[in-house]
Amino acid sequence: TKNAKAATYFEVGSTGIRTCKVCGQVLSKKAIAKKTYTAPSITGGKKKITVKYKAVSGATGFEVRYKIKGSWKPAKYTTKKAKTIAIKKLKKGKYQVQVRAVKGKEKTNWSKVKKITVK
Repeated sequence: TKNAKAATYFEVGSTGIRTCKVCGQVLSKKAIAKKTYTAPSITGGKKKITVKYKAVSGATGFEVRYKIKGSWKPAKYTTKKAKTIAIKKLKKGKYQVQVRAVKGKEKTNWSKVKKITVK
């Protein structure tokens, strides 16, 4: 096996190139998808949502997006040091929230959707 590489939150990995030692024929080569970002912990309060997320090594920041119906609202950006973001002045209803890590121009996949009720 040559050039095997583990997947990270920011890069696709590879199982490497497996070749026959006798004839040199390529036997297998497979890409491994990026890791999926862990779904955040979310609490809903009176007209606000508090999102707590886990750190990712190498991340320079995080994006949080939400929606009540229709399309997603523009992502809110926060720095690496803060592991919590509060989204305030929301209307009552059931919201969907997602988080992803950012490293320069690279971004992880969005986390699974979490649902929360704002009162």
